Amino acid sequence: MLAPEPGKNYLRRKSRFMKTLIFLCSVFCPLFLSHAASAQIQKGSFRIGGTASYSNFTYENDYAFNQLTISPSVAYFVIDRLSLGMTVPISFSSGSSSSYNYSTSSYRIGPDVRYYFPFGDWAIFPELSYSFGKTVSDSDFQDGMGDPLSSRSEVKYRSFTPGFGITYFINRNVGIEGITRYTFNNESVVNPFSMVEDKVLTFSIGFQIYLNRE
Repeated sequence: MLAPEPGKNYLRRKSRFMKTLIFLCSVFCPLFLSHAASAQIQKGSFRIGGTASYSNFTYENDYAFNQLTISPSVAYFVIDRLSLGMTVPISFSSGSSSSYNYSTSSYRIGPDVRYYFPFGDWAIFPELSYSFGKTVSDSDFQDGMGDPLSSRSEVKYRSFTPGFGITYFINRNVGIEGITRYTFNNESVVNPFSMVEDKVLTFSIGFQIYLNRE
């Protein structure tokens, strides 16, 4: 004699049980796994490192642009997962066309803050930073008569930059990270004087060294 098939009530209870189990695992498993990365980002630890990005493009086979940006930083964890520090963005760029060439150097400094959400050997983090400094640009071009001319300008920068990134901890003291930043720039051109505002989206990769007291 064949056994009777499970009733609908049994199937509903089983389904609710499985959904509850999946929900509890999704909530509590990351909490247990986060212990693996907690030592690097605990109160009293230091974070030393930086990020770098590079971009280039060519427009209509005439204008070429290149830019390299590095951002060394140092920070201190004032509480578990929360670091406060300083960053020093340094940027070099150049552009050229058939009748125009320029190069720029940019130096800035300012505070930054991060809060880490660890899971296993990984952590995600939002970031906020503010920096100020200046950019010096040198240009070579031709006037309407084809005669060569050159000029130099200085730009005072103020930048506010939110970002979001992810870190993979290779070991207890080293992490590799990728971060996307959206920068709001306020620029004051010294000579000739003018005000310019722009927004820039960048993706950077880098590494951090984590030093703690243990």
